[in-house]
Amino acid sequence: MSAPRAVPVTLLVVSTLTLALPLAGCGVLSSGKGRPTGAVATGERLAVVDDIKAWTTTEQAHVGQEIHRDANGNVVAVSDLYADQRRTHHKPIWYPVQGLTRLADEDFFRITHDTPSLRITVRSRARARRQLRIGQIMVVGGAGAAIGALLVSRTLVKAILAGGGLVTACTGWYLGNAASKRLETDYHAVNRRTAEEDARRYNEGLGSSTQLELGVSGMF
Repeated sequence: MSAPRAVPVTLLVVSTLTLALPLAGCGVLSSGKGRPTGAVATGERLAVVDDIKAWTTTEQAHVGQEIHRDANGNVVAVSDLYADQRRTHHKPIWYPVQGLTRLADEDFFRITHDTPSLRITVRSRARARRQLRIGQIMVVGGAGAAIGALLVSRTLVKAILAGGGLVTACTGWYLGNAASKRLETDYHAVNRRTAEEDARRYNEGLGSSTQLELGVSGMF
């Protein structure tokens, strides 16, 4: 009775490894360090700058079909044709600067003495790093469970290990991917209005003698 179930269980194991192992090598296992911190006040004015983030991706796109015929001209097969296509993506972003130097949010709120916003930002990144580590462990653990399933002879145990590994790896990827996004330099735990108000208040304290000329996108 176990033989008929061996094929689907084996397929489940292979599917788990096919999904879990690539996930283990993708961005979920990145360090998530974010923008370096440690900048200090230089006496230059602060500002919140708008910019456009652009990046490209390569995707497989269906571009047509190839018809195969026999010697008599009869259609015997049809093949789909695919080609790499590059797509450009754009996303509006904002970030704080001191003079012409881009600042990490932590440094910006430290310079402006906005302790509540600094605390929120630090806690957000700390929680995201913990979540990222959990996601990494789950992805690797799920892949390990799938590998272990290959070494088990009992069909039920094999299925439990493979299925559990698949669910664990996918859940870990979801958690790690969400955490990675919160660790990107373009993510802000505090809203823009708060940052603008901090910059205005800080600049008022500097006086009106210092001027700041902001450049176009891409200078920071």
